[in-house]
Amino acid sequence: MFFKFTAEHLASVSAFLAILYLGAWPLFRSRVAMLAMQLTALGWLTLHYALVGAMTAAGVNLLGAIQIAVCLLSGDRPRWQWIGYALAGLIVAVGIITWEGFISGLAVIGMAFVALGRAQAGAQAMRVLVLAGTPFWLIHDLLIASPIAIADAISLMVGLWSLIRPAGVPDQASQERHSQSRLSPP
Repeated sequence: MFFKFTAEHLASVSAFLAILYLGAWPLFRSRVAMLAMQLTALGWLTLHYALVGAMTAAGVNLLGAIQIAVCLLSGDRPRWQWIGYALAGLIVAVGIITWEGFISGLAVIGMAFVALGRAQAGAQAMRVLVLAGTPFWLIHDLLIASPIAIADAISLMVGLWSLIRPAGVPDQASQERHSQSRLSPP
């Protein structure tokens, strides 16, 4: 008997892939690397939420993916940054159009923080605002019984650790510079 691949299976697979990318993005130091990981995650999230019927979450994640693409294409050119802020406003509009009650409110608030974070030029400011939106997504995903809640929890823990890490734990480049300086003659 052949295995029948259903929308439910695809929702699970897309959730699993989103979990991988959502759990990994805070580990990256550069804004571009963090955004690239988030863009991939949002593609999978949009598919997952659409398949489970969470249309506000699907809509705001699709807009989030568009925002990331604009951020990546614009680089650090300030004249393009307004698009990131405009998309944050559009996220609220999508939430109103697809309103499903409290669940929609959580998705909109969570994505608004995330969208404002992505509009920041600096990696640290971006990290703080994106992480501020994560608890809203965690509650949202717990309430709709989505396995994405696992990624939210992992992302929140790893992200908080990454905020603390620069003060206490050196990154790989720092360790390599330190070991090279000890090996080179005075």
